[in-house]
Amino acid sequence: MEEGRILAIDYGEVRMGLAISDPLRIFAFPLTVIDLKKNVDFIKTIQDIIKEKEVKRIIIGYPLKMDGSEGIQTEKVKGFVEELKGKINIDIEMVDERLTTTVAQRALTDIGIGQKKQRGIIDKIAAAKLLETYLELNKGK
Repeated sequence: MEEGRILAIDYGEVRMGLAISDPLRIFAFPLTVIDLKKNVDFIKTIQDIIKEKEVKRIIIGYPLKMDGSEGIQTEKVKGFVEELKGKINIDIEMVDERLTTTVAQRALTDIGIGQKKQRGIIDKIAAAKLLETYLELNKGK
């Protein structure tokens, strides 16, 4: 597998969770949550993170339904990806994100974090789970 950090994005209409890998692409770390209602220039925020962290690739959660079909949210993510591609000159890959939020919620509940506190961090944990799975599936490639 090539080297360089990967930025994972869990896109939502209200919040966007971000996670990042280490340069060797072994570990996934929750990074931040962007509140889209407060941060109208979120593309600039992503560009700043890419520059600061020297990101070489972006993966974005592709929200398929459990049966594998696309839904309304899938179209919104595709639109976001097209907007991002027009402003960022690195590889962007959409990755199946089914169950990442559920797994993240379960992990936070298991360590005693209640639903109210989860709201502020669940998106970056889901992004980290997405990235963790991606790194595992692409290990050695």
